[in-house]
Amino acid sequence: MPLRGRCSALLCVLCALCGEVSAADFPIGPDAQVDSLAVAASASNYLVVWRDVTQPAAPRVMGATVTTTGVAATAFPISDAAGVPLESPVQRATVAFDGTRFLVVWADNRTGGAGIRGALVTQAGSVAGADVLIAPVSRTNDLAPQAVFTGTDYLVAWQDNAPSSDGAASRIFYARVTTAGAAGPVGGLPFTAGQNQSLEFLVAGAGGETAIIVHDTGADPHVTRAVRLAADSSFVGPPEGVLLFKEDFSVTGFGTPVGAAYAETGTAGTGGEYAVLSSYSPTAL
Repeated sequence: MPLRGRCSALLCVLCALCGEVSAADFPIGPDAQVDSLAVAASASNYLVVWRDVTQPAAPRVMGATVTTTGVAATAFPISDAAGVPLESPVQRATVAFDGTRFLVVWADNRTGGAGIRGALVTQAGSVAGADVLIAPVSRTNDLAPQAVFTGTDYLVAWQDNAPSSDGAASRIFYARVTTAGAAGPVGGLPFTAGQNQSLEFLVAGAGGETAIIVHDTGADPHVTRAVRLAADSSFVGPPEGVLLFKEDFSVTGFGTPVGAAYAETGTAGTGGEYAVLSSYSPTAL
């Protein structure tokens, strides 16, 4: 079926308030089998991205720009013809905008080695050069890359195999990509035996800082933490992250606050703030 959308520059805000759709949906892409849908906005339009799997042996990352009035341009390929892009989970920020161009990221299993790859796309809807390797990876499933613009460059993060001594557990890795498309060295979040790190989302803060939101399914109960990276990729605060909440549904945990609001103090940054909604069980309210 064709990829379709609903959009209005002003009324999409009203849509959230009144529950009404501003206009009929409209086609964005051609009739095709698609997955891995993502979208990002510039000041003047949107970039919608998807993986076309009409030909399973030759999938492509495709994109189309859409105006704020809902006019979609012709779809175009983003990944190279030699690429084999892998499926991305839904609701993942695989597209980011730096004020001039978009960065699109995906996991790829092309000949020559699997990796996290990316491509810069102009607001006019053209790819600015060939896609680039951001980092090699050691597996081809559940990589779930995401990207965020930090104010000076992009931070790209993904999941990959943790140390071999810990079996099939996941660890989160990251790399910076310049606005010119050059990838920097790969870093990894601190990892201890028994963890299983899942990348939830990335949040840009003040002064080039980024918060990596990590869900650890190896902990009992599961916990979610925010790991803060400064613009130079050094850790701000505890390297293991700040506890945001835990999934404690035990007799002890249920009925007590299990969440926490967290704000940057400004001692290591420029006073930016992260807002994380607290989670409470019904008996605690």
